[in-house]
Amino acid sequence: MCDRYQNSDRAGAAIANAVLQDYGIITQEEDSQIIDRNKLHRSRFSNLNKDEKYLYNICHAVQTGICSSELASMQPGPIHHTRWTTLANRILRSYISTIHPTPELSWLVNFIVNCYVPVWFRIKSNPICTEGPKNMFFAISLLRDLSESDQEVICDVIQRNSYFCHPENLLLSMLADNDEQIRQKAVNTILDIRINSSLFRAIEIRPFNLPSIRFTVETYVDMIDWETSFITEPPFTRYLSKEVLINCVRAPLEIPAYPCHTQAVERTIQLITESSCSVTGEDARHGLILSTLTSREKMPAFESKKDYAC
Repeated sequence: MCDRYQNSDRAGAAIANAVLQDYGIITQEEDSQIIDRNKLHRSRFSNLNKDEKYLYNICHAVQTGICSSELASMQPGPIHHTRWTTLANRILRSYISTIHPTPELSWLVNFIVNCYVPVWFRIKSNPICTEGPKNMFFAISLLRDLSESDQEVICDVIQRNSYFCHPENLLLSMLADNDEQIRQKAVNTILDIRINSSLFRAIEIRPFNLPSIRFTVETYVDMIDWETSFITEPPFTRYLSKEVLINCVRAPLEIPAYPCHTQAVERTIQLITESSCSVTGEDARHGLILSTLTSREKMPAFESKKDYAC
């Protein structure tokens, strides 16, 4: 809750204790269930790796201007193509170690602290596929505090990666939303798609084209223009009956916790990055990727840490 709504540990503990008191779980006679802010702080770090903990702490140090001796002695981690947090860690570490930082370094730090880190932990706190469009909208909303020139550069990057703004992903997220009006709109849209499906029968494979994002809207539902976008039904709902679909208006659709980002994606990013550093040109890069995957398939490596354990 603290990460999602940007509340402090103290505020989060106070809200949680108030709710428990309203439900009678905490009383004057029974106070063992009181949530301490320090316990809440520790729980927020329970599922973070070393790099993410360092990122959280050093970002807090930049915001407060206070760097503890323990943080100063920690290592920011090696730079890796698929571990972008370590690059952010090193930039922030360089910033707090520089007496007179350059304007370029200050700009990078401002972007990392106010945009990159909040989005990172937002995705970390909401990793399932139905939260993907909301995570995207959260990132877009943070960009509005940047200058117009910066927004143009970053918005182009977001537009090229607007997969979670696709109507199929938006509809799936809308069906699982807590707002009944949003679920109603999703149900009506899918029913209209089914009625007009005869218009698209000639298309054997549905095209998955990235939609144009509307960066000035106030809700994630309106990130695309529903009137002009090519809308298809999500594969997940394609086999749901009309009755089950209509029931989604009364209660959110229960969807398995499919992750919006997987380790396989990280491996692919690493392979593409390494190929781009080795060859020049799209055809050469694609050929190197295919040959690498073929080589791995024919001659897999089985070495792991357990093979070298004493």
